[in-house]
Amino acid sequence: MPIRRAVNFLPILSCLTAFCTTPGYASPLDSYADETPTEFNFYLSRQKSILDNTRPDVGTTTEWVGFSFFSRLNSKIEGGLFLGYSFASQENAALTAGMNLSGAHLGMALRIPLIEQPDLRVSLDSHYVYQNVDDNIGAQSVRLVWHTYDIGLSIAKHLTPLFGIYGGILYGSADGTETASGTLSQTRSFKSNPDAEGIAGIFINSGPDGSIGVYAHSGLRDGIDLVFTRRY
Repeated sequence: MPIRRAVNFLPILSCLTAFCTTPGYASPLDSYADETPTEFNFYLSRQKSILDNTRPDVGTTTEWVGFSFFSRLNSKIEGGLFLGYSFASQENAALTAGMNLSGAHLGMALRIPLIEQPDLRVSLDSHYVYQNVDDNIGAQSVRLVWHTYDIGLSIAKHLTPLFGIYGGILYGSADGTETASGTLSQTRSFKSNPDAEGIAGIFINSGPDGSIGVYAHSGLRDGIDLVFTRRY
């Protein structure tokens, strides 16, 4: 998946693959066998969404490179934090035409397991994400700041000891502000229409405590994620 700023990801992916295949690397289900699991993820993501319901022809493509951390807060709830770089571009938007916006994202998540079995996990999931990106061309600069909220249900199922499938559905929305300064100076608010999103993917266990997963999204956001996971 293309990430702007001409970063060479081949060495990174090679190191991560080696990291995932060392003894002690995990599947999405193994954390529930441990009363105090700790999960680390490295992810690459590319998503397209309609952030402004008054301009449905303006698509925003966002690419992420980041890390997340999850830990069990008590016997029934897991909490997570994630952060990383964000790169964004828009189509059919005159103000950001030709701009490659970049910045950061920060988020929080909660997982509540509903079913916990050795080969099956069903959980209620909720996420909040804050994003802040900007760019300039000459004297004109633009900053986009937005928040995304969602809640949903996910299922992870082992088909074999090394291979599993993942599915989920969520409901969410986004809102934020667009601030321009320079030749044109203005600030405007935007929000998306609340929408559902389906997620489907596969994961391959690369050792007793690790996995590599590919997940596709459609609905509120359309795109794909590549996730490297390790649990301790």
